[in-house]
Amino acid sequence: MILVTRFIRAGALIVGHLLTAMLGTAILDSEIYHLFHPPTLAGSVRLEDGLSASIAFGLGYVVFYKWESRFSLWIWLIGAFWFGQQAIRAYFDPGLHGETIFWEFVSPNFGGRERLENWLTYTIPLVRTVFYSAGAFCCSRFGGFWTVVSAENAARRDEIDDGTI
Repeated sequence: MILVTRFIRAGALIVGHLLTAMLGTAILDSEIYHLFHPPTLAGSVRLEDGLSASIAFGLGYVVFYKWESRFSLWIWLIGAFWFGQQAIRAYFDPGLHGETIFWEFVSPNFGGRERLENWLTYTIPLVRTVFYSAGAFCCSRFGGFWTVVSAENAARRDEIDDGTI
């Protein structure tokens, strides 16, 4: 029974971090995005990538700082898996010419709707999850200069992550 409870708790924490990385970033991004008016699609894509990366990094940092959950360090794996399965499909599908998922990295000029949809569906989640985890990682390694974490707090954090509390 305790093992089941730990799995449920771990799953809930992972889903919570994933929702924070994806939806939290999107909510904050939408509030900031309207302040800028890029004249081209390429400018909009670059702005969205930059805002998503910086907001997700900040959210990851703040969430780790507040709750110190080790699960936030590994959310990038979900984004990498999501991106990777489409990248593998695109690479091996002769109809896709192996470039639809990668093209936005080398050229901001989308050739059509499919490339833009791939960017929105696969690249943005990758950017948000990777930078969310990067923010959490930076906080875990370098964030300690703002507060001194006592051994008691560290032990409590481990108990929360392990599900013993």
